[in-house]
Amino acid sequence: HPGVSESAVRRYGLLFDLADFTYQLEELRRRGKQWEQQGLLLMAKFLQQVEDVRARHRIKFEKFLGDGAFYSARSARPILLAAADLRILYERSRRQGFPFDRGLRLAVNVGTYHLVPMATGKDSRPHFEFFGHALVELVRLTTGKTTKEVEDITDFLISAGYDINRVLEFLE
Repeated sequence: HPGVSESAVRRYGLLFDLADFTYQLEELRRRGKQWEQQGLLLMAKFLQQVEDVRARHRIKFEKFLGDGAFYSARSARPILLAAADLRILYERSRRQGFPFDRGLRLAVNVGTYHLVPMATGKDSRPHFEFFGHALVELVRLTTGKTTKEVEDITDFLISAGYDINRVLEFLE
């Protein structure tokens, strides 16, 4: 149809997710209101530092996904550097008493994403939301539903001649 634009874009994606966030927040809530408030304050501080990482690497914030977020870029370098910085930030935060310390899941990919316009009001321009297979794959990477794929990659790299210890260290 004339006037219908192609929705597919090729982007590099980064998704982070805090492991067991909801469970740990409930644990803080059971300990008392002051514990819950302190945990949420530390979470807000952590998210501000995540925003600093985003700005430093000039990646685009796309959406919050529960206790994580999805970012995109047009090249791999800023995504990979941001992922490394997020890992460092998380470990530093844990050492400083960050209560959501069960792990940080990170996933990066490159793929074809689709954009769907979402109206935000009658007179405003539409906001475009990412959707499609590439986003689903990132979410699967952070939920642990890709064990089989990781095993397949491990087997492939080892059979291709890579040292098993280096492969396991890399995939860790």
